[in-house]
Order: sequence, then C-alpha cells, then structure tokens
Amino acid sequence: MSFERKFNTLLGKSDNSLYELYYDNGIELYIYDKDSKLKYKKKFVTGNYNFSNTFFDVDNKDSVYGVIYTKDNTLLYTYINQEHIYKSTLLKIDNPNFKITFPYIKKIDNKIHLFYYLVDTTRSDECTLIHYYYNGDKWVKSEIDKIKYFILSNFVITFNDNNPTIFYLNDNKGYEEVFIARFNEKTSSWNSSIQGTNTGKTKVYLSAIESPKNYYHIVFSENNSDRYHCAYYSGELADNKFIRKDYIIIQDAVACEFPHILKSNNELYIQWLEFSELFTSFSEDNGSTWSSPKFFFNDTDDSIIRYDYKSNPKKNLQLDVSYIFSYKTSHCSLGIPSNLLSDEGVNNK
Repeated sequence: MSFERKFNTLLGKSDNSLYELYYDNGIELYIYDKDSKLKYKKKFVTGNYNFSNTFFDVDNKDSVYGVIYTKDNTLLYTYINQEHIYKSTLLKIDNPNFKITFPYIKKIDNKIHLFYYLVDTTRSDECTLIHYYYNGDKWVKSEIDKIKYFILSNFVITFNDNNPTIFYLNDNKGYEEVFIARFNEKTSSWNSSIQGTNTGKTKVYLSAIESPKNYYHIVFSENNSDRYHCAYYSGELADNKFIRKDYIIIQDAVACEFPHILKSNNELYIQWLEFSELFTSFSEDNGSTWSSPKFFFNDTDDSIIRYDYKSNPKKNLQLDVSYIFSYKTSHCSLGIPSNLLSDEGVNNK
C-alpha cells in the first residue's frame, strides 16, 4: 500500500516510550512503552485538528507540552504528564477577522518561545509572522515580518542555545522565496529579515536544518514548467547575509510533495512523496553531492503516514529530524538505512 494522507505527531522520550497525538475527529493521546505496547489512550479534545492548528514537543527533561488553536480563537497551552493532561489559555484573539495558523512553542529551561502566523481573514493573501518571548520575567512581543502570499507552508525554526533562527516563504516579485531572520536574546529583538533564495520560481513546502553551526540545508518543492521538483539549497549565514553554496534539483519530479531534510550521524537525507510513493536521496559530504533517488517499495498491507517527530534532545544528539515517514500500525522510520526510533534496524529496501 502507498501513502495515506494522515499527519500525526510522534514524541520520543528518553526511556524509549512514545507519545502519539492522533488527529481524527479530535485529538487522541496514545502512550506506548519502550516495547511498543499500548499502555494508555484518551481523546482529550473534540473538533477538527491537524498540523496547521496544533504543535507538540518534548524537552530534555521528558516534559511533553504543546499548543492547540481552537475554533473560538483561543490558543491553549497543553501539558501532558503520563495520563494527566492539563490545558490553560495562553492567549485569545478578540478580533473575529483574524485567526492563528501554524502555532509553534519551544521551552528552554524557564524561557518560552511562541510563534504563529496571524492571518487577516478579510485578505487571505496577507498575514503577520508573530513571536512572543518569555524571558523568565515577562513576555515580549515581536512582529518578525509581513507575509504577502497565501499561506500554504509552515515556517521552520532552528535553535542555537536560546537564539532561534526562522525560515519562511514570502513574496518577491511574484514568486515565493525563502527569507531568514535571527533573534538576539540579549536585546529580545529580531534582526531585519534577509532573502535566502533568489530562484524566481514558485515554491511550496519548506524544511531546513543547521549543520554545522551557521551552515544551513534547505529543501522545498519548486515549480519548473508546471512540474514541481524537489530542490536542495544550502549556504552560510554570516554578518546578516546568506552566502549560497549549492542549489541542486534532487529529482525533476512531476509533483514533489512534503519534502523534508534530516541528519542522522554524519549523513543527510532528503525524503519526499510523488504520487503517494516515497523517495529518498542521501549525501555523505554535507550536501555537495546527492545519491540517485531511491524508491521505497512497500511490500506490506500497511499504509504509510507522515509524522511530525520530536524526541528528547539529550537522547538523540546525533539526530536532527522534524518529520519521518512510518507505517501506520508500527512506528519506524522508512526509507533510510536504520530505524531512527530505536536501536534495531528496519527493512528499508
């Protein structure tokens, strides 16, 4: 079987237990022990939810937390402690002409970063990229940028200590380009955004990682004569300038969907879907060259789904990943040589 359009969240704790957030007629929590046995499940929110209005993470102390944007324009902070689930109002949008999409939260010790797009529903092609920062004493609000296109793709955030760098798509001369901005913890403010790409082509989806420090690997789906190709872009961010190194078309696909990039040990992997089939390309030289795309042959009766994946950062120091493709009924990472979720290998032929 091939891809099933389901996008759940999977959180890995240091004891190898897994928390799955399942979005189907509400939000359900599934807790699995280290042997993948289901220990607990509960639906704790009703309504229509998906990756555009929820976000969950796990920190280095194994605390599971997240944010949920509800239909009454409220952003709920959610904390999960085993079977106990706590929810509280983080903020509420009073103006009915505005809504939040793609909320994101990150806790680092006693500091909190909150991001989201604030969309003007009267003008669907305009929104503002918002950041709230709690420095341990007070909240500081910033407007990172005004976005001038219809939001289809989420922003991407990387962290150096408590300083986030954000990547997002914005319009430039009628085409989406990747823009970059950096936060300065000392001043609790953002520098002016800079344009990272300049290809003059329509883009959708976005994924990025940092390796090594200040060197970024970016992946997106890009329109070339009405065919959406899987594109890789890399460069160094220095002195508030992005210095391009590589711009490579990984595969001239007809319809590249949901591309993402990840790092495992010293190798980079790009994965994407084309007509619901999974492809993978890898690099052993930090992105300078890439292997021929490899098709994942699914010889099981199980369908493939995509997870927003987070793990305890102390557990996986050699791993930088935000998404994985997995079987629907058994948690694993498909299309790469080893299973990122455990020490055991998985058949990825």
